[in-house]
Amino acid sequence: MRRLRGIVFAATAGLMAACGPSGEPARPAQTPPAPATVEAPAPAPTQEDTAQATPPPADQPAPPPAKPMPPSKDLADLELGAALAPTAEHIRKGAWAKAAKAADAALAGIEKSGRLDDLLAVQALRGRARAKLGDTKRATTAFKAALDAYKPASLDAIGPADAPETIERLRVMVEAVSEARFFFAEEKRKAAEAEKLPAYRGNGTKDDVLKFVNGPFAKWFKARNANMVDVERAYVEVLDVQPAPSPRWVVRSAERVGAFSSSFATAVDRAPYPKEWEGEGDIAGIPKADILATYKRALADVTSPMQQRARAAYKTCVDRAAAFSVDLPEVALCKKWLDDNPAPPKTP
Repeated sequence: MRRLRGIVFAATAGLMAACGPSGEPARPAQTPPAPATVEAPAPAPTQEDTAQATPPPADQPAPPPAKPMPPSKDLADLELGAALAPTAEHIRKGAWAKAAKAADAALAGIEKSGRLDDLLAVQALRGRARAKLGDTKRATTAFKAALDAYKPASLDAIGPADAPETIERLRVMVEAVSEARFFFAEEKRKAAEAEKLPAYRGNGTKDDVLKFVNGPFAKWFKARNANMVDVERAYVEVLDVQPAPSPRWVVRSAERVGAFSSSFATAVDRAPYPKEWEGEGDIAGIPKADILATYKRALADVTSPMQQRARAAYKTCVDRAAAFSVDLPEVALCKKWLDDNPAPPKTP
């Protein structure tokens, strides 16, 4: 057994150096929270609480069921100011060039009016149109302008919190800011994914494979792990939008985090191994099958935390979509991954 572990350790030394003591990828001191809402445990019920919780007598009607959450709508489908009507119409039709032009034309008047919800909306829609046209530079400028104009402390000045108009204006602002934060998270993800895993093109001998796994592969692993923390933190900012995040963009963010973590795990699982470990026979008195199986278990120990984070993110995607009637392609992707990757049974 000691020789077996020695062989596998030699094959994964560089990779394990980039991991924590438990095999989990090492993370900076400040790790972003998992993309899920965590509630504090409820306090123990008092006698008064228990009395109030007693169900009514059978001859009294049961209370009406809780109202379902209102469906989450796209920014272009919300009640926007008249100046934004042409832009929203072009957005709904996918006429991105016309949408960008209409938003540019409306910007000056909206800035002059000083209406914050319209200002955030026009910048977010400008950013979306420019991004769809491949104009990342102008999209970045527009989305940054939306975030710069957003001041959570000034939300109380919009109007009475329970007024329908105030609620609708807040929905517009939340959608615009959530979309802007999602855009910048996407840019970070794309930059991280541009760092491709170097392809192994060696001869498959033990020394050649170990040189690759403990060299270029381990270097890529360490960089990708650091990028994963930054990317997740960027998507978590979508959940931090005040007074409440947009369910649509939370669902999209959760799906992206799940896919990013899952693809990382898949890449590590496919790390090469020496050809001499295949087939029948033994090496130094140890069956080749045992060496290969132990090596794959070592990789699984590394990827298990990644898969757990992916599962948590995909579950958040599905749960939020159900709670807020979000109908997006990302929801089907989340459901499929969860169906294809059931949670492992809990060990007693």
